[in-house]
Amino acid sequence: VNDTKITLSPLFLNAILKTPPSPVSIFTKRGFKDVEGLSGKEQFTLITGLECAADITYPSTTTIIPLAHALFKVSIENVSPRMGTRSNLSAQDMVIISMLLSGKQFDTADLVLKTMMNVVDGKSSTGLPYGLLRTRVFEWFGVNFDGAESIQAKEFLDLKCLAQSNLKLEKDGTLS
Repeated sequence: VNDTKITLSPLFLNAILKTPPSPVSIFTKRGFKDVEGLSGKEQFTLITGLECAADITYPSTTTIIPLAHALFKVSIENVSPRMGTRSNLSAQDMVIISMLLSGKQFDTADLVLKTMMNVVDGKSSTGLPYGLLRTRVFEWFGVNFDGAESIQAKEFLDLKCLAQSNLKLEKDGTLS
């Protein structure tokens, strides 16, 4: 970038993100992933509040608890960005949200780098994600942005999302 060589590693990204390194990798693009201390069925139960049937399915955003829905919105915009449908959780979404809900640590930098490498390797049709993070990396390395166009980040927790979560709370009568 502007004749500045940048080499990314999980250790470097964890420092920028101010997250502790973890041996737990949660990256998955090939279906459900059991992680240390949290099976796919336990992830489903944690996210929906319901016991999982024999086969794990991708839950709809209308069937997950309100906090999981808010975390889903944050995840698809910032943690594991994606294009396409936003009404069903993917296996990656389930792992991320259940890890956050359970308070378990995972290697965020590993997830970010693997997601970016999928794009670079042509395994994803989306653009290179993590624009705001990449900006922080560029600033860290002193890349000059004079004359570059600035773009405002969009809101991901809008009034519609918050109203839907509140409506679901009113129906259930519970706060999860």
